[in-house]
Amino acid sequence: MDFKNEKDIIEYAFNMGCSNCQIILTEIEKVQISLISVGVKKVKNIIRKYNIQLVYENRYINLSIESDEITDYSKLIKYAIQHCYYKVDDYQINEVFKSQLYSDVDKKKFNTDILKVALDKKNEIEEQFKCKVNTLVFETTYISKNCIRINNIYTNNSTYITAGFVAQKDNKLPCTYLIDNFSGNIDSIDSLVLKSKLEAKDIIIMEELKGKVKFSYNAVKRLLEYLVNMFNAEYILNNRCKVKKNFLNKNIFNEYISLSINNIYSFDYEGVCSSNKYLIKDGIILDFLNNIRTQKIIGGTAGDVKVINLTNDFTLGVSDLLLIIKKKSNNEYNVNINEIDGQETIFDLRTGVISIVCYGYEGNNKNELHKYRKSIDLIDLMNKAKVCSGNKLLGNYNVPEFIIEI
Repeated sequence: MDFKNEKDIIEYAFNMGCSNCQIILTEIEKVQISLISVGVKKVKNIIRKYNIQLVYENRYINLSIESDEITDYSKLIKYAIQHCYYKVDDYQINEVFKSQLYSDVDKKKFNTDILKVALDKKNEIEEQFKCKVNTLVFETTYISKNCIRINNIYTNNSTYITAGFVAQKDNKLPCTYLIDNFSGNIDSIDSLVLKSKLEAKDIIIMEELKGKVKFSYNAVKRLLEYLVNMFNAEYILNNRCKVKKNFLNKNIFNEYISLSINNIYSFDYEGVCSSNKYLIKDGIILDFLNNIRTQKIIGGTAGDVKVINLTNDFTLGVSDLLLIIKKKSNNEYNVNINEIDGQETIFDLRTGVISIVCYGYEGNNKNELHKYRKSIDLIDLMNKAKVCSGNKLLGNYNVPEFIIEI
């Protein structure tokens, strides 16, 4: 069906049984943004965007279409109406349809507490990112998890960026922020700026990491990813790891450190009953990552067989990992490390030495990004750690921030 103007679309929607229809046409200057120390890099593109909002039998439907994407709106509206009982693309806050947000969604009452979480995050983004959030979007894929996403953020000079997050009321999952093509579990809006600077290669020299160094949640998580490999029984039995078989029940780490696995599955991929266990408790190594074969040779408990999604190969790994450091710092530091570069960092399992390449700032000065490097024994690094914050869940790793003196 050929639509000559917006009135034709509205008339067709009412003929299909919709009780309300509104079309918002926006012509925006869409900009891909990279934040750099001297300003903003932009790639401009003018687009026309149709936002068609429908109400059909007390179901809210929102369709966002760029003008060059589709010409046959009738098929799109038909499809949306036919499938709105099973999956609605998103729920957008709008004064006309706001009441629809609080009706039953797929026979589940929408939790308005989640809206409060979103508004709190909206205020945080506006304050720290110096911009205006004009849209909140609810997505059905997140409704069951009580999650919400923010997008369509306009800066003060009316340029357009895409940014957002997934927030959860009980905070069991970390917030996920997005900007341009970036996505990942990051702990603050500052990390958005950091990632954009990395993309813009806004780094001049590499410096030796020294002094009192604070490692962010993301950086600590990355260190744990290296550390947990040292407990892989396959590596230990093949003499590919600094941790040895005779380290079991030995005090190898600082007495203030504990590292535990909290299995979320009843069985592993060998069918072995999975149970929570300590790899390290009060500095003593109590267990390894085992399958049935390695457990019989090396000791400890089995139940740690996982599957690599891309290849379906079996491997030894963890589901949930909790790091506890009981020794506290005085929160004084001169270097703040936000990210560890996983591509440039080299970890030698045999010696336990990690050659870290990381990014951060001097103190709280976030105007100039620094690139650092340091080679250090990973066990020694962990033994120097003094916690400076409470724990936070990033993916399946529950970690604190900590400070070490190098």
